[in-house]
Amino acid sequence: PLISRGGPVEQDPKVALLMGVPLFQSLDLSQVQRLADLTSEVQAADGDVLMRQGETGHEFFVVASGNVVVQRDDQRLARLGPGEFFGEIELLRGGKSIANVRAGSEPVEVLMIPRADFSRVMDESPITVEAVSKIVQKRLEEHRMADPRKKR
Repeated sequence: PLISRGGPVEQDPKVALLMGVPLFQSLDLSQVQRLADLTSEVQAADGDVLMRQGETGHEFFVVASGNVVVQRDDQRLARLGPGEFFGEIELLRGGKSIANVRAGSEPVEVLMIPRADFSRVMDESPITVEAVSKIVQKRLEEHRMADPRKKR
């Protein structure tokens, strides 16, 4: 069995993946297991769009395998791999997606968490809300710095 924060746990790959996400470090094992139960597995092929710039975001995603490319307009902002996540900015701030997220050059599997379930987890853990808020702020600053319209 997998050894984790609370001792041995059933070797559930979703639980193991979510426990490795810094955002969820403050959750206890039972909360992570509940969260894992709420996820859906989504498969995507090379170039498939998982999130479209300008559209309202309704899900939070964690990359389980493969990688995704984050682009705004035609500029590549990031490549995210297993254990990394996206969609948090739209869920926390409300509003439209600030970037396109596409499957990279290999098949991708992501865990998808609907807005209502993501919000419920945030409500249960003020520490997680604080962690997410810091990450959102950092990513927004990185996106602003990468925006060619903002440079002189």
